[in-house]
Amino acid sequence: MAAPIRDVNGNMTGVLVLIINITARKQLEEDLMRHRDRLEEIVRKRTEALKKEEEKYRRLYEKSQRNEALYISLLNSSADAVAIYDLEGNLQYINQAFTETFGWTIEELKNKRIPYVPEQEKKSTIAEIIRVIETGIPSKNFPTKRYTKDGRLLYIYISASRYDDHEGNPAGLLVILKDVTHIKATELQVQQAQKMESLGTLAGGIAHDFNNILSGIFGFSQLARNHLKNPEKAEKDINQIIKGAQKATDLVQQILTVSRQSTHEKHPVSICSVIEEALKLLRATIPATIEIKEEIYSKATVMADPTKLHQVIMNLCTNAYHAMCETGGSLFVGLKEIVLPKEGSNCELNLMPGKYLDLEISDTGHGIDSTILKRIFDPYFTTKEPGKGTGLGLAVVLGIVEELNGQISVHSEPGQGSTFHIYLPITDDPEIIHTLLKEKKVFLYGNETIMFVDDEESLREVANEILKGFGYTVQTFSSGTTAFEAYKKNPYRFDLILTDMTMPGMTGLELSQKILELRPEQPVVLCTGYSDLISKENAFSIGISDYFEKPIVTRELAKIIRRTLDKTKGNTQQ
Repeated sequence: MAAPIRDVNGNMTGVLVLIINITARKQLEEDLMRHRDRLEEIVRKRTEALKKEEEKYRRLYEKSQRNEALYISLLNSSADAVAIYDLEGNLQYINQAFTETFGWTIEELKNKRIPYVPEQEKKSTIAEIIRVIETGIPSKNFPTKRYTKDGRLLYIYISASRYDDHEGNPAGLLVILKDVTHIKATELQVQQAQKMESLGTLAGGIAHDFNNILSGIFGFSQLARNHLKNPEKAEKDINQIIKGAQKATDLVQQILTVSRQSTHEKHPVSICSVIEEALKLLRATIPATIEIKEEIYSKATVMADPTKLHQVIMNLCTNAYHAMCETGGSLFVGLKEIVLPKEGSNCELNLMPGKYLDLEISDTGHGIDSTILKRIFDPYFTTKEPGKGTGLGLAVVLGIVEELNGQISVHSEPGQGSTFHIYLPITDDPEIIHTLLKEKKVFLYGNETIMFVDDEESLREVANEILKGFGYTVQTFSSGTTAFEAYKKNPYRFDLILTDMTMPGMTGLELSQKILELRPEQPVVLCTGYSDLISKENAFSIGISDYFEKPIVTRELAKIIRRTLDKTKGNTQQ
């Protein structure tokens, strides 16, 4: 190629010549011409092969259509419930076991959404379904709950996998639902037995702690009586009595947390606060030869039942104590946050990407031999002497951790102590933060009329003085029967009913139900010392506005009353 070179006036002063060697290209063209016939043969054979593949898949598709009845028969033979959904969540198929388990038939549900997901399970269920659809990675034994057609609540393990259409695009979900309600009932019994075992281990320390608290209360009560003529000293004595009573209250709550059978639903829980409660109990029991060390670096929350978290910590710490009870040593409890950026980033952790809390509990005890280490999570396996352990502790811990979608790892060597790491997914719930911020701004005073019902005279006197101090008009009753008789005369006289749960004759629950039958919108607050008859969830389900446990704490009681009254007024205005 050539082009002229010109000066600024346009006169040609030279020529620019570009020479390109195209020998290789010419050689390639000649080679292609020589092999053209061979290439055409390769293309022809490939085309024939593709046609054969297409014919093969067409025959397979026709065969699958012919054998549809066989596939349905196989699904119906499954002992577990099976459901097939489209991508919109509409039901396409259920097997016979589904109808037997949940009660619905395909005619009732075809191309509809099944109304069996509890409200508290919807968030986690939707997140898991989205994960399966987006990644194509099946979900195996995902723990959840489902309602039956007649309203029974079942514990379910779900395994779900995505299926694609013939073009490879996601088309829907195949879901297997395994009813484990009977297994869960057995697990609860096992957990309760293990909790009582832990409580027995701590009994001596608890008695020691209670005696110290009571000694302080008796002592300062006597001093307060002696100082009646000296108000300043008497006030200090009374403040010490209040502190002692609060310590006793905290200890009672900790004992109940360990001992009571709990079926509470999961909600955001701060693990650091659960650790604090557990260590209060442990410090009263563990001898001075064992030092407790803490490194708590996070206040993040996880979705859990706090009672079960408490049980996990107590079980692991109790085992650590047993490993050091003869020689002494150090018990370490740590809490920090970790982030797993992608699947497979840590080969030891089979967890989804995200933020996790790493709870570490370690000891400097005798350690565990490798042959024993493989069996420590097996139910009823124990190296303790007969009568000193059921062998259920670590099995229960593993079950709870897996139920919370977490994972547990352990490292131990003989003579080197043991270290347990528990990884639990962090939850960020802005509604909880909003509620806490709003709680700080609650105005505690009012001028409404309150009915207070309790068979204990001292509590009626205390509540009367407390509530009057906040501006309320109070009328007290010693029984549910007399309270209801007064209420019937004028159901609109009282702005709020505050009643004890356990009373002779008519219980607080019966009184509440009778009042709500007369006036369903009546605000009712139920309080109890300790009762297995009703939980907070059951109380709410029958229309009770709020529920709390004794002892009565002045500010907390005022908060509950004001919150209940304000909420009722807001609903009335709407």
